[in-house]
Amino acid sequence: MLENVFLLEKRNMSTVTHTIRTIKKPLPIIQHADTCNKSDDDTMVLSLPLDSSAMDTVRIIEQKLKECSANEVAQFYFDNDYSNDTLLVILKMLHDNPQSAEGFLKAIQELVNEERKSAEKTTTIDHYRQVMYAWHDYNPTSAKRTQLLLDYMEKHAGIKYETQTCNLVLKTWAKKENAERAQAFFDQIIRNRVVPLDLDSYSYLLLAWSTSKSPLAPKQADRILLRMERFTNYEPNSECILRVIECWSKSRRKGAETRIESLFVTMKKQLTKSMIDNDRMSVSDDRNNNDGDVQNLQLALLNVLQAYQKIRNAHRAETILLDFVDDYKNEISHRPFPPTAEMFLSVLMAWKQSSSKNRATRAEKLLRMMEDNDEAFPDPNVACYTAVLTCIASSKKQDAAKRAETLLRHMYNNDNSKGTKPNMLSLTCVLIAWARSNDLDAHLHAERIFREIQDLGMKPDRYVYSGLITAWGRSNDKDSISIVENYFQRIKSFEEREALQNENSKTSASYNATVVEYTAVIQAYANYVSENVDQSRESVKRVKSLLDEMIESKNEFLKPNTLTYAAVLKCIAAARRLPNRGDEADKILQKMYVQRADITPYIINLVKRCSGVRKEQRNGDTRINE
Repeated sequence: MLENVFLLEKRNMSTVTHTIRTIKKPLPIIQHADTCNKSDDDTMVLSLPLDSSAMDTVRIIEQKLKECSANEVAQFYFDNDYSNDTLLVILKMLHDNPQSAEGFLKAIQELVNEERKSAEKTTTIDHYRQVMYAWHDYNPTSAKRTQLLLDYMEKHAGIKYETQTCNLVLKTWAKKENAERAQAFFDQIIRNRVVPLDLDSYSYLLLAWSTSKSPLAPKQADRILLRMERFTNYEPNSECILRVIECWSKSRRKGAETRIESLFVTMKKQLTKSMIDNDRMSVSDDRNNNDGDVQNLQLALLNVLQAYQKIRNAHRAETILLDFVDDYKNEISHRPFPPTAEMFLSVLMAWKQSSSKNRATRAEKLLRMMEDNDEAFPDPNVACYTAVLTCIASSKKQDAAKRAETLLRHMYNNDNSKGTKPNMLSLTCVLIAWARSNDLDAHLHAERIFREIQDLGMKPDRYVYSGLITAWGRSNDKDSISIVENYFQRIKSFEEREALQNENSKTSASYNATVVEYTAVIQAYANYVSENVDQSRESVKRVKSLLDEMIESKNEFLKPNTLTYAAVLKCIAAARRLPNRGDEADKILQKMYVQRADITPYIINLVKRCSGVRKEQRNGDTRINE
């Protein structure tokens, strides 16, 4: 077998026996190929059969790169079996290791530059683009290396920029979420007029701004969109408009929702007109492109609804959604943009955050529309039902708990294939609704929901226990305070157990006690002592210990708030057997000053109430002495 032998100097290496291995089944040629052998003059011999196939060459080069430097392997490959096609395959093989791919390509480029007379041995833009793709896909991606390789290609290989390669750099900067560098590269291309940019170039630049955290993103995106409309022949497509919408959706600028809605209307008109024109001309566009436009429009509408949700304007969000549904019904021949459950969920969440007194009623009405067998409305999922349950639970209607319970049973009766089986959050909403209810048996209903959660094999979290503490704390049951303490200790014991098991990690926020649970317990004592005045001293002592525990804690989620201090003062005011209640209230007020808590008029009234009681006691004692 003819062999071309290339000698490589051994550099500070111990005796190494290099064995050429192949993936899967070894090929006969590779089995007979000579390996890297140590010769008498302390050099290593690399051998490659001249008649081996391209894939054999690729496998051999892959092994040599693991054993030798990139420069050594490049020299060996360049002198033996170099071809542009094989080089491209080698670079693809090194896709997961862009640093090695770049080093190997640059080593080849240096060898090509040394032998300029040979027109057969060259590098092409495909080689450089392959390495740039490797840097783009690498984790973490390196946009800087991608752009530097582009400059290296022009300077050392003499290969000029072209649109596709520039777009790859923009795409990589976008993936890196560095819009400023993407914009600088884009402006450089425009200023130097290196290559003509296309629609993808603008799309990638807008993508970079849409992922940026810069407060200037909406303004920059609008400028890019305006430039496309005025100075190019490219009409912004749905993807470009969607990126601008995403920039505005993340911003906190006043009137962002109006701008987003305007962009959405523009996109919808554009896509509707495009589909109508295609029908008239009997043109069948690429199905994937149409699907992409539909998805972009749905995402755009979702951003509009979320923008109005952010400012708690549920009325406008619902109006926009129902108008969209009506348009969908009227476009019988096209029906291109179907409403989705996520859209309705966004509006339901807007009603949840709304300050409207009728938010629960409006949310239920929208849910009923989804449940009707109208094909224009998507079927509600468990998230939609839970959002409505949250609206009902947070409302102050007298029948809120019963309505929430009715809806919960309705979820159980639905077809399980629709994905409406109640989850942990659904049951918690109903439990909290009962906890806030004025029903005399509210605590028993909350306890029943709690047992239901356990029977379903779910793990109760602090939200469940907080609801139970509130429900029992508001009841007149003689054992209410002991049950409250029992549930409170469950939260703390779970937190301590998790901390011991995971010394180096934090416990889940869903199971750690917060200011909410502490305040609920303090409020429970305030209710308890008003009915059990003989427990005044013990109740106030326990409440003060809880408050001190919160103040001394380093956990920021345990910092007492105004509601906490108000609950403490209410407990002191209700403890009629406690002497010097006014002094105790003054001490609490002093702690609020030290902790820089917000002292509201309600707090002042509570302190005055305790102080007023103290004065009445002193006047009564004086009259008795007289």
